[in-house]
Amino acid sequence: MRTSKAIELSGVVDEQHRLIVPKMGKLPPRKTKFVVFYEDNAEISELEWLSLASRSTVFDLLKDPEEDIYKP
Repeated sequence: MRTSKAIELSGVVDEQHRLIVPKMGKLPPRKTKFVVFYEDNAEISELEWLSLASRSTVFDLLKDPEEDIYKP
């Protein structure tokens, strides 16, 4: 079983919808996973949320065979 480590960072999303975070220090380049918490006063519908999620590339890593935890 692979283990994961977590680091908490703060960042901003710019006008081009890119996530900007400070430098990671001496971590080598590697695949990462992100969970984004943000403050939002506006409510969006479930349909809008699903539409945005389906167009995002954030879930592309799940296409990687190494990420398939359901295959023996």
